[in-house]
Amino acid sequence: SNGSQIKFKDINQIDEDDMEEMDIKWNITLLSMRADKFWKRTGKKISIQGSDVADCKKNTDSLNSKMNDLKSELSDANTYRESNLESIKILKNEVETLKEEKDVVDG
Repeated sequence: SNGSQIKFKDINQIDEDDMEEMDIKWNITLLSMRADKFWKRTGKKISIQGSDVADCKKNTDSLNSKMNDLKSELSDANTYRESNLESIKILKNEVETLKEEKDVVDG
């Protein structure tokens, strides 16, 4: 019981500025740990530029490769869509012709 009272007295004697400094140091430590976990999980490093800007550097070769793959897929999809639209147009014309021929036969 006496030991906990001493600790409580010690805490009450800590200056408010010291508490703020300890809080800042604690938050910096937590951020450092989070950045380390991020780096280990993703392999991407976080660099600080200026006073408050954090930027994740990406592997531009990998990003460019993915962009080129997506452009190729988009081009293929557009070609496929145009081909489908042309097929639909042809089928509509055939249906119209069949309707006209049926109307003539039914007369």
